[in-house]
Amino acid sequence: MFMQWPGETRRVAWSAYGDVAAHGSPVPGAWLAIIAADAALCEGDLAGARDSLREILPARLAKSTGVAARLTSCDLACRLGRRDEADQHLHRAEELIPDFLSMVGLNGARTCAEHLISHDRPEQAGQMVLDHLQLDHNDPDTAADLLRLGAWAAADLASIDSSDTGSTGRGQRLLDRLLEEAELLPWDPFAAQSELRSLFEAESARCRRSDDEIDLWHTAIDRCANAHWGWEEAVASWRCAEATARTGQSSQTDVMLEQALRLAREMGAKPIERAVVALTDARAGIGA
Repeated sequence: MFMQWPGETRRVAWSAYGDVAAHGSPVPGAWLAIIAADAALCEGDLAGARDSLREILPARLAKSTGVAARLTSCDLACRLGRRDEADQHLHRAEELIPDFLSMVGLNGARTCAEHLISHDRPEQAGQMVLDHLQLDHNDPDTAADLLRLGAWAAADLASIDSSDTGSTGRGQRLLDRLLEEAELLPWDPFAAQSELRSLFEAESARCRRSDDEIDLWHTAIDRCANAHWGWEEAVASWRCAEATARTGQSSQTDVMLEQALRLAREMGAKPIERAVVALTDARAGIGA
């Protein structure tokens, strides 16, 4: 739900959490704080997500609640570019419930996949997505996000292979398997998530180096901006800049680089900022 209305969800959850915490303990309202943090992450307000989690992380929470708090904290750390911190949160979740993935299902797999992508391990991220799509058919919205992350991993694999002398086609094979798994789901995972559909289609085009990749990224940018998905808008802007640079569309690349850098810096999203700066420097080095 927070993905569709992140601002309203965050406002209601944080207000309710404040009412509960006012009685002397943050513990009873911990789930409200986690919901507020998830919504803030969706909006791209990384500082707001950190604020929502600050009070509950040191508290003595029920194990399942503690795992949820640590998974959201792992997402936040990945997006801030704090890899060691992300590792620590995931390790703490495993300490609380060693087999937490069997309990939290696709939500946990989604966090683990993003964690693996942020650590430059796209092949393992893709396998994580495939394994859990096969096991859990109960959560369409999270399945849609998992498919998007799987396509991201496939595109990263394709980029790695294209830079090697002996391309193995791992990215395309992963994408083909994701499409097969999506066909086996008992419902359309993107039926209520047009934003995630557009991101999945754009990442798939990045994997294939399709002619329509730039157009698909622009569609994703527009849909994410309209939904107030700040993080995804920044990612899509960065990827659109890459695609336009690769195809020699210099003026459009300048616009997308500026947009991606502005969004990344507003959020404090260091991984996106570093990638955009590196692309800018590379273009300057070749006189683009």
